[in-house]
Amino acid sequence: MRHAALRKSPGYDLSDPWLVKGPADGAAAGDPFLRLVVGAPCQMVGTGEIVGYLGPGQGTSGECRVRPRTGNIITCPRSSLLPLPTRQACQGEWAMATNLSGPQAYLNGQRGMCGLAGTVEGTERISGMWVMFEAADSTQAPHMALIAETNLAALPGPGAGAALTPWESRSLPFTNSLATASGDAPPALVDEGALEKQ
Repeated sequence: MRHAALRKSPGYDLSDPWLVKGPADGAAAGDPFLRLVVGAPCQMVGTGEIVGYLGPGQGTSGECRVRPRTGNIITCPRSSLLPLPTRQACQGEWAMATNLSGPQAYLNGQRGMCGLAGTVEGTERISGMWVMFEAADSTQAPHMALIAETNLAALPGPGAGAALTPWESRSLPFTNSLATASGDAPPALVDEGALEKQ
């Protein structure tokens, strides 16, 4: 190697459009939550849990509302949130709904599986995806909604089927995103061909 360079300012890429909310987006100057878009995925410091940011808390300054995977909205100090880098979601991936308004605002910060492509009708046609959101109770049917692609954020990670190092398989919280809350592997799909042979 003949040439090398070190970054003078290492850290998060604050130009990430999924995380950055600046004055051009209607944020007030001096806002402590200036850099977070509603629904942005964050990691809780200490527990490592992935949550969706929902905005500042009620009353106490420095507090914010987040939605963990359980679906219950909780309040935590802003200092305990670490914004995560994101990328645009693709079909077949888990993603979080971000920056939704109007009747779909309740989906902000919820995790869902991206499915078939669709077109969001309105004043202009916007490409989107049908997203199946996790139900709070496993006995309920999941909720499906057509969400614009610009409102879906996925966590970057290894490509589908990519081999992981032992460190990655132990340390990265999003490598086994299909694992249930109890840590068990998701149930396998039924092999209908084998059942018919019986």
